[in-house]
Amino acid sequence: MPTLRQAELTRFVAQLFAAADAPQDAAQLVADSLVLSEMAGHSSHGIVRVRQYLEQIGRGDIDPQAQPEIVLDNGAVFNVDARKSFGQVSARFTMTEAIRRAKQYGISAADLFHSGHVGRLGEWVEMAAERDAIAFGYCNRGGPSPGARDAVRRPTAVAGHQSGGGGSPARRTSAARDRLRHQRRCRGQGARGAQPRQVHPRRLDPR
Repeated sequence: MPTLRQAELTRFVAQLFAAADAPQDAAQLVADSLVLSEMAGHSSHGIVRVRQYLEQIGRGDIDPQAQPEIVLDNGAVFNVDARKSFGQVSARFTMTEAIRRAKQYGISAADLFHSGHVGRLGEWVEMAAERDAIAFGYCNRGGPSPGARDAVRRPTAVAGHQSGGGGSPARRTSAARDRLRHQRRCRGQGARGAQPRQVHPRRLDPR
């Protein structure tokens, strides 16, 4: 198996997305996000997703040139239509705007929809922690509708700057359920009615 330096791998992944008609800035942003997740030990949200994204582009589920836009603006509260853009592109746009509004109003809430997979959810709440704010992020995995029973299984991420830390890194927690791998295992073994177990994101593996 070849060994690549972080910069080499990031450049290669960005080139793949650029070849799929993504603008250079979007291709670079998504590549940075996936490789950084890989380097942080979150391989489930790392380069294993490259093939998935390329396949989604081929099916029309992701528009590599699309840009998100605010479609409902009530000051501290706003909605963003990702317009099938890369999840990383729409997530950064939404969090950047949410942080700006939180500084202005004291609090902010945003809803992002029609988005591709956003990658590691913790990456986006950490943006707030780096700017002396607290953020909570929730994701429905693109499956159940709001209010569905499955809502309890949605990935969650929380980040905030440590008080008295003197510029220390953000403290964050996150949780997710290994539903996909569990269901595949159950189908392979013929199991029925079993419930997925709670796992840490570092242990997730979509294979």
